[in-house]
Amino acid sequence: MPMVHSVNSYANTISVKNISDDSVKELNKKFDEFIELHKEALSIYIGTNEGQMISTTGRVFGSNYDVQNQEWFQEAKNAGTSPIITAPYESAAG
Repeated sequence: MPMVHSVNSYANTISVKNISDDSVKELNKKFDEFIELHKEALSIYIGTNEGQMISTTGRVFGSNYDVQNQEWFQEAKNAGTSPIITAPYESAAG
């Protein structure tokens, strides 16, 4: 499962603590690099414990979108510091 190893390695290079506009820009650069190297990765999402959503799509999520109630967020939270890979699904953001 090479994708799992790549995701784990990549995850060790990022931090979502104290998110600022500059750190989001840096995360987006890293997202772009990863997707360029791994064409099978369609998108990357990060949800924070503070409810912030960061994604490779650049989509702005509405104020009614609660990342903490998403199944993938709960799965990731239960995984602790290990990243997760989900099966493709239709985005709740449209």
